[in-house]
Amino acid sequence: MPTPESEGFLRQKPKVPPTFEGVDFQDNEAVADARDAIIREQWVQKMMRRLVGEEMGMCAALFYAVCGEVSWEMT
Repeated sequence: MPTPESEGFLRQKPKVPPTFEGVDFQDNEAVADARDAIIREQWVQKMMRRLVGEEMGMCAALFYAVCGEVSWEMT
């Protein structure tokens, strides 16, 4: 079930897709919006990898057999 997003989060959430495709490079605001969306998406992916890595580290420290099937899905 998705977590409800607060009004403050929705105000700051980019309204454009994380790509420069279709962006008018003469429009500085559009370029900045696309750049911010790309940076945000890269940050989210990096944090997801970090969290998964931490969880896999805990599995390896405890019992690798318990999380072995998950590790194959993540690679």
